[in-house]
Amino acid sequence: MIQNYIGPVIMLALGICALVWVYRDAERRGKFGLLIAFLVLITLPLGLLLWLAARPSQMILRVAPFKEAIDCPKCGVQIKAGKTACLNCGYQNHEVIQAT
Repeated sequence: MIQNYIGPVIMLALGICALVWVYRDAERRGKFGLLIAFLVLITLPLGLLLWLAARPSQMILRVAPFKEAIDCPKCGVQIKAGKTACLNCGYQNHEVIQAT
């Protein structure tokens, strides 16, 4: 009797894992993950294949040094050129780059 449920339970688990992966992948690539996951859900399995084929290149957020001294936008303390964060509040200079 329990053997009748093993296949559907495995398929449901794989579908949930795929949707979570699509959501996280879309967010990493700068897209609205919830919308992409919903679109993939209503068009499974074709939607998953379309996402794999047409997804944009990945965006990477990295901490970069400030090119010149600035006043921190968060607390107002001056941040020296070459530093990556405010020593007072911890505000960091993030730079978005595309992965190759």
